[in-house]
Amino acid sequence: MTTRFQGRTAVVTGAASGMGRSIAVGLSAEGATVLLLDVDTAGLEAVGKEIEAKGGAARAIGIDISDPAAVAAFAGQVASIDILINNAGIFSSAGLTDTNEALWDRIMGVNLKAPYLLARALMPALLKAERGVVVNVASAAGLVGGAGGFAYTTSKHGVIGLTRAISAEFSPAIRCNAVLPGATDTPIARREIKPEHVVAYVGTIPAKRFPTTEEVAKVVLFVASDDASYMYGSPVVVDGGWSAV
Repeated sequence: MTTRFQGRTAVVTGAASGMGRSIAVGLSAEGATVLLLDVDTAGLEAVGKEIEAKGGAARAIGIDISDPAAVAAFAGQVASIDILINNAGIFSSAGLTDTNEALWDRIMGVNLKAPYLLARALMPALLKAERGVVVNVASAAGLVGGAGGFAYTTSKHGVIGLTRAISAEFSPAIRCNAVLPGATDTPIARREIKPEHVVAYVGTIPAKRFPTTEEVAKVVLFVASDDASYMYGSPVVVDGGWSAV
């Protein structure tokens, strides 16, 4: 195991389960101190204990990252940070006419507004770091118009735009890139995607399977590391070839 993140502090949102958990565990295994953010406090505590049991350092912070006041309060307690991983996201398969304003606002709040709020609030701390990094977890649905629900797809297009805008404004002091997974084997996917739709969707993926959260996390860690030192504003697709066909 390498120590690419030794001595660095990383914030990971949506860290209580799924990709967030795998990203946090991976960062810790390579030396990072990890601040775990999620509304699921029980899940956060479990991930924190898992990291500590393996000799890592983590702090669980229950927070609604779509709440500007909560994000500002959190940022005020952060003395230094090297890496921000905006991973948290929620999904709905609802189309336009079934997407009411409450659902739209909820999805946009977590998927797009929260990464903006955290990047803005933590940017002063990131700029103090020698190699400040932001990685936004978007989606392969951000590349096409009909891969997911109406609000979800729109939000992920926005995350790619947010990534490019941050990169344009803060490069080279900050490296900001996006990772775009396809459908992944997560609790959200199991809950939101019907089994019969899973079979049909897998048939459209050249890799003929969903990735594990650990496979996606490895790409996120690469993008966050110095191994990707010349990557700025890039959308990195991890979808088993789905968007290439």
